[in-house]
Amino acid sequence: MERVRIFPLKGISRRQETIIREGQMEAARVWNLCLGMHLAARRENLPWPGKRQFHEATKGGRFALHSQSIQHVFRAFDAAVQSARENRKAGRKEIRYPYKDKRFFPLMWPAQAMGLEEKRIVLLMGRGRPALDLARPQWLTGKAACKVVWNGVHHKLHIRVEVENTAPTASQGATQKRATVDLGQIHQAAVVTNEGGCSGRLWARHSIPQAPAQQATGRNPGKAIPLSKGLAKLS
Repeated sequence: MERVRIFPLKGISRRQETIIREGQMEAARVWNLCLGMHLAARRENLPWPGKRQFHEATKGGRFALHSQSIQHVFRAFDAAVQSARENRKAGRKEIRYPYKDKRFFPLMWPAQAMGLEEKRIVLLMGRGRPALDLARPQWLTGKAACKVVWNGVHHKLHIRVEVENTAPTASQGATQKRATVDLGQIHQAAVVTNEGGCSGRLWARHSIPQAPAQQATGRNPGKAIPLSKGLAKLS
């Protein structure tokens, strides 16, 4: 199965920041071109353009991006149109088709456009243009699809990786006790086991600072909350 792992891009160089910023602005230009084609077709009551028409309009080195990064953008635009169409058919008329120009858009690469070195990730930006090179996380063992996004504070690299399916088999479910924990704000957690649910009250201690003498003895005067009966079965 696939999952997305997030690698924060803190402390990158000014050169890397410039490549990302200019690339995101170029990706936004691709989006805006697709948007203009879509709006023109609607205004003139013509068939709406799809991925084939967008591909024809964006190929030929018109944009300073890797060709597959460009394809990711117009596919994202087409998916947004199709999603709005399905929602409106289902009665959600408040959902609008894409209508706003963008200044920035996430940079996206398929696995084939990623190069891996011992300590670096190399993301291609198109023929004749400098690649975006980033530090390689230790857990990245092979090429993977990825995208660079801005979270309002700094950039992050979202990497799609393959992980093993850890779901229990039928035989394991019959012999092993398992619990799923969802951390909460009021209670410490909500817990569900493969033998049924139980309340979200765990052993917890109030956050009372320990005095040096108490730290030495390992004693904490905080009040303990008893285990629920359902959770006690796991112990």
